[in-house]
Amino acid sequence: MLDFIVILTQHAWRITDETIQGLRDSGWTDAQIAEAVYIGSFFNMMVRIADAFGAVPPPVTDKEGIPPAVTATS
Repeated sequence: MLDFIVILTQHAWRITDETIQGLRDSGWTDAQIAEAVYIGSFFNMMVRIADAFGAVPPPVTDKEGIPPAVTATS
């Protein structure tokens, strides 16, 4: 499924009936495949919107994106 999401993200036009059948043959249901498409597409859309508006992580996170409270020792 992760390989499929990479195709969805980078080359969605390359998804064919055979691609979907391969997921089915691997045990994924049509509902699961559809949900993966919805979630993957939504995530990609949100990233593009954030990029378009120059959104950056809040200052509460460090450059690796991990909140200092998570890595702090007492």
